[in-house]
Amino acid sequence: KSLTGHTAAVTALAFSSDGTKLISGSADKTVLVFNLADGKTVGKFTGHAQPISAVAVLTANNATAISASSDNTLKVWNVADGKEQTVKFSTAPGPITALVGLASGQFITAGDATVRVWNGSYQAGTTIAFGQPVTALAVSADGTKLAIGGKDKSAKIYQLDGKPLFTLEGHGAAIRGLAFSADGTRLVPAGTDNVARVYEVASGLLLEAFPVAAGLNGAQFAGSAAVVLAGADKSLATQAVHAERVIV
Repeated sequence: KSLTGHTAAVTALAFSSDGTKLISGSADKTVLVFNLADGKTVGKFTGHAQPISAVAVLTANNATAISASSDNTLKVWNVADGKEQTVKFSTAPGPITALVGLASGQFITAGDATVRVWNGSYQAGTTIAFGQPVTALAVSADGTKLAIGGKDKSAKIYQLDGKPLFTLEGHGAAIRGLAFSADGTRLVPAGTDNVARVYEVASGLLLEAFPVAAGLNGAQFAGSAAVVLAGADKSLATQAVHAERVIV
């Protein structure tokens, strides 16, 4: 099923937590909300002056969304009517390259080499100096673990309070996406090398690796036993994964 409505390239995507809606940001400076059951556009936000760089859903009821733009702004708005909410951020957000929302109303932003955790009152709290440009973010479903991917081929797991846990070794290229399994036990980074890797979140150990035809632009778990891989060659493939370590 094709979802249409943007007049320029789509630059950001986020699902609602109940899986019924998809929010898309575009270089046309708009954010659209799609109903996945019928593909219809059910919302639109037009408050940015420049292309959209990231989008996320805030709050457990999926009523609020947040979007970032290359105009260095963050906007908070109602999903139902696209009306912007008046909020005051404790510090200027600056350039945002990645954005993740939590059901608690917290959200996490990445800009250049800095990752910030914001509370539900839009106050910046934990700051993580990642040391090089951040290219991907992901948060576990329980909101306790944060994965960060970088341009220098590194991926790391942190506690949400900023405490570093593990560095995930073995990548041969920049990280373009990160995906936690629904139970939070495994993590798949998507990189531009030709290997997909599955890591154990509790230990940081590599559980398994399998070749792919081209570098990966993204990954997403489908249930607990498979992962969908988005290839740089425009392909989508489903790969079965194991719960235990298969590399010795």
